[in-house]
Amino acid sequence: MDWKSMVLNVFHKLGYDVYRIGSKQEYTICPPYDNYYSYSPWFEDWFQQIYNKFRDHTLLEEHRCYIIYHFAAIVYTLRVTSLNVVFTKAVVRF
Repeated sequence: MDWKSMVLNVFHKLGYDVYRIGSKQEYTICPPYDNYYSYSPWFEDWFQQIYNKFRDHTLLEEHRCYIIYHFAAIVYTLRVTSLNVVFTKAVVRF
């Protein structure tokens, strides 16, 4: 057993999970599932070029902007004359 496995084993016994946060890539790890990678198209170069144009003018993160971009591309293919879309965010206070 190498030292990394021993250290991870100690943290695991203490109730902690340790995950490596990778650099921006096309596939990113999805904690808490070990060795599960998810496709992350918002890290691709073509979307980063689009996102960098309005990065300073939005509060949205890259993945949320990609969802809106993808939704707009789908709506564009529908070729409708008018479409009412409402984006809502539910806030629950206790």
